[in-house]
Amino acid sequence: GDVYKRQVLTHPGSIIWPVLISDYLLQGGEITNLFAAAHHGYLAGKASAKLFGASHRGTWHLTATSGAVAATAALARFRKLDSAKEVIALKMVITNLSGSPQAGFERKGATQLNRAFAANQAITAVNAAEFNAPYIDEIWDSNRGVVALYNLDPKTLQLADDLEIEKILLDATSSLHLRVYFATGFASSAIAATLELLQEVGTPDKVEVELSKSLTGLLDGTRGGIWWNPRLIIQSLMKTHDPFNISENSLWNGEVALIFGEIPVGGAKVSFKKGNEIINKSIDTAPFNIKNLTPEELKMTYTKWENISGRKDLETMPIKECLALIKELFS
Repeated sequence: GDVYKRQVLTHPGSIIWPVLISDYLLQGGEITNLFAAAHHGYLAGKASAKLFGASHRGTWHLTATSGAVAATAALARFRKLDSAKEVIALKMVITNLSGSPQAGFERKGATQLNRAFAANQAITAVNAAEFNAPYIDEIWDSNRGVVALYNLDPKTLQLADDLEIEKILLDATSSLHLRVYFATGFASSAIAATLELLQEVGTPDKVEVELSKSLTGLLDGTRGGIWWNPRLIIQSLMKTHDPFNISENSLWNGEVALIFGEIPVGGAKVSFKKGNEIINKSIDTAPFNIKNLTPEELKMTYTKWENISGRKDLETMPIKECLALIKELFS
């Protein structure tokens, strides 16, 4: 589930995959259909996130709301619902979205509950559509419609004719990135740049990390512990040199400065100062793009999941066995 969309800043994988994998483990099915359904869900998630617009993001947790749509589309495709019933399931879930953005701003992990509710909403909607339950048909307009209810941007609704979500965006995965390091995904580029500089020039006298100014309020270090504090993340990394061992108990004694500037969201600029020399490393796009994983990134991805599962053979394990392992871990 540690997959996020850089362009719309949501985490659809955290809702899509629990829904799909639980359905697969309970009812079976073809592995190829599982991945096709996930792709369909990512498409719907990205489309709905753009459809809902910035005004919606200001009052709702976009991962939860667009994620419920994404997981509904994914599960409908996995169960092979016809297009008419998929539309009904989508209407059902869109009229029952939820998730306060305060969960994210408090940075205490409460977004997990938002995601769990979104997953349940998706499953309920698809089950209800399969059994021909009543649903609201005219969902968009009027003062009781979802445009008013969820503070949607009316300008985007021209894209929503007949809920043909699949036609809105053709490529759902080009901007998907894995969150591999044991820290907020917004710090991934800073971690990657720091690791490269450590390998190239060794330990400096001082480190400066620059991130996007749009993240100032989220990453100011006032809440959420080290996970949400890029300065402490890099300070720990400078000591451990291990992105899977980031802890407030292991901090470098040198100075790490954090600033916010004209950096793309998901990017970072890291500067190592050694004496009078300054060595910069800029990364404009977050690492671990799912379509362009380098061999080293793929190896680190397996390392992460091996650390979590306690298994050292995930790289060679067939997908069906991986799914069985998930069932074993959570049963």
